[in-house]
Amino acid sequence: MKTEKRKMIAGQRLSMDSERVMHSSRLISEKLFCLHEYKTAENMFIYLDFRNEVITSNIIVDALSRGKRVFVPACIIETKQLATIEITSLDHLERNFYGILEVKQEHIKLVDRSIIDTAIVPGVAFDRKGNRLGFGAGYYDRYFSSLAKPIKKIALAYSFQLVDSIPSELHDVPMDIIVTENEVISCKE
Repeated sequence: MKTEKRKMIAGQRLSMDSERVMHSSRLISEKLFCLHEYKTAENMFIYLDFRNEVITSNIIVDALSRGKRVFVPACIIETKQLATIEITSLDHLERNFYGILEVKQEHIKLVDRSIIDTAIVPGVAFDRKGNRLGFGAGYYDRYFSSLAKPIKKIALAYSFQLVDSIPSELHDVPMDIIVTENEVISCKE
């Protein structure tokens, strides 16, 4: 069931035109910027978007302009872990061979993930309880489970990525808040 949902919703996201992606991403960002959890965050872990995910470059710029420290993930494929890398400008990023944004080699500075207090999280689908369907490799679940203290987890998604239910397993880490272009969902109520 997870595989079918993942394929269907990821396909729907990939079929979005760039104008819709930009417009919806702007609406989602505006809602995010109004959240108390965003305003009070000091050390933010923010994903780098690809394949029509909600755009995060404007969020990174906004966070930096507010004096927040910004950290982005880097996948360590051999261990299926996410490394935490601090950036201080979008100029620290470049597109790799596959068109995926990543930190330029000269700006890679790994930091202790225990500093993170808030994460902006991607996903393929979410339910209103905060359950998340990712791409199936478990990177984010392992990352959140490895943290010594709980952090705020805010998912960004288009409204069509909300589904009635996502089966969760013991190792799955739920989101605290989901922000779409239409609403903000508090998953802990």
